[in-house]
Amino acid sequence: MGVATSDHTVGMGMIMVGADNNASAFRRAAVRAAMAPSICNTQPWRFILSPGLLDIYPERNRQLPLRDPSGRQLVISLGCALMNARVQLAVDRVEIAVQRFTDDVLGDHRVGVGPAASITAGTGAVGCSELAALAEVPELPGEPPSGTSATLGDDLVDSLIAAAEAESTSLINISDQQQSLLGLVSETWAAIEQNSAERAELLAWSPGDITLWADSAPVLARFDHETAPLMTLLISTRGDRGSDWLRTGEALQRLLLMLQQRGLTAMPDTQLTDDPETRQRLQPEADLRPQVVLFVGTAPAEPTARRRRLSDVITEQF
Repeated sequence: MGVATSDHTVGMGMIMVGADNNASAFRRAAVRAAMAPSICNTQPWRFILSPGLLDIYPERNRQLPLRDPSGRQLVISLGCALMNARVQLAVDRVEIAVQRFTDDVLGDHRVGVGPAASITAGTGAVGCSELAALAEVPELPGEPPSGTSATLGDDLVDSLIAAAEAESTSLINISDQQQSLLGLVSETWAAIEQNSAERAELLAWSPGDITLWADSAPVLARFDHETAPLMTLLISTRGDRGSDWLRTGEALQRLLLMLQQRGLTAMPDTQLTDDPETRQRLQPEADLRPQVVLFVGTAPAEPTARRRRLSDVITEQF
């Protein structure tokens, strides 16, 4: 097992629950984690439950060797699952500590050696009431809750920026580059259509209408010049290692949940930030590494993704 970074994530006024309730809460966390979005719907994870512990493991055989040779997008997917687990445990008022394992576990040649993250019942000092609120979903997928509207006002943007910072990432508005970036996305799709190997790789995981990201609820969208995003955002990190990719996934899923609550759809793009030239162009500061471009708007959502059987991804060791 590799070097770990610790983060105590609990809520103000949270209470410790009994052992039986604790086990049930961790089971619910694993189930919610399994519903996270992932690159091409690969769902590249396994969850191991033991008393007071949830380990999140990568599945290397679900990595895309052509689209994701470094494993970066796989690890971002694991971060999305980790965020979902944290949301559920916040709902259940469980005090937790999170360990995120770094490079010797998540390095590009060693993905799959050990867990990407471990969640244990513990104590800490960081409030998580905001995470618990993210479990509240609209009455209909892709529609705003009663009394709200699908808008991207300054208050929401400020909230998104604060949420990204809470996950040790940076979020900036890059809408001034939106049209050129959408053009690059179109070129990506055109290249996939022309490359039989890449197309076959994606079709193996996303039969039918290929999408680069897929979710358990229809909140992710594909934008074009006819259904232009309202805003384009960029998630960046201070480093560019496995732990940074994991944090990126946590931030991404937290932002997606916040947008869903406002009736907004989003298209995450991790391919743009894989291209060295585009990545350099997007780099907001010398010490920031672009990780995900997020197109936000009200375009029709993608269809609900197929999910793996829970018995295939969750193992209980009680």
